[in-house]
Amino acid sequence: MAIRTVEVLKGNRKYMTAVSNMRPLSLFMLILFAAAVVNAQSVRSASSPTIKVRANLVQGLSITPSAGSDGLGNINLGMAARSTSAAAVNPNSSPSAGMMTINGESAMNVTITYTPSVQLMHNGQGQYSLNFVPDVVGATGLTMQQSATRLPSGSALSLGTDGRYYFWLGGQVYVPPGQAPGTYTGVFNITIGY
Repeated sequence: MAIRTVEVLKGNRKYMTAVSNMRPLSLFMLILFAAAVVNAQSVRSASSPTIKVRANLVQGLSITPSAGSDGLGNINLGMAARSTSAAAVNPNSSPSAGMMTINGESAMNVTITYTPSVQLMHNGQGQYSLNFVPDVVGATGLTMQQSATRLPSGSALSLGTDGRYYFWLGGQVYVPPGQAPGTYTGVFNITIGY
């Protein structure tokens, strides 16, 4: 490519300008390159198909202790004697059964899970223990304890139209021979989820 200087007159003034002699092929390649860049940019800016976004919002779940022999939803197995070898609370009929209320979204399905047994520790220490086997029943009405349905761990249930479900907690312990007397306590965890 050759570059030459040309004198240009504008009005009463002279200007020196550099002019190149481009070959027609070079100019053609430059135009093709510019067209390719414009084409690439138009592909990047193509509109996408309509995408719909959907979100279902539900009321959070909560569990509230509602009753039981202590008013806090706790289970009181009462006195167990070595001669009887067991102490039990029937969740369908005993006033010592713990009672809880699930509060959530009206008529939503939830799942209840819990451990199949709990170790109760002697006087809060680990030297002696008893095995507690829970028994859980539930219903959509507060006055339905006697007809409440047994709820094994992993059960699916449906909240009532008011967003509530009631469950009663009972269970039993077996007292092995030679078990030390005293108070045995433990924590029974229940998880409820949509």
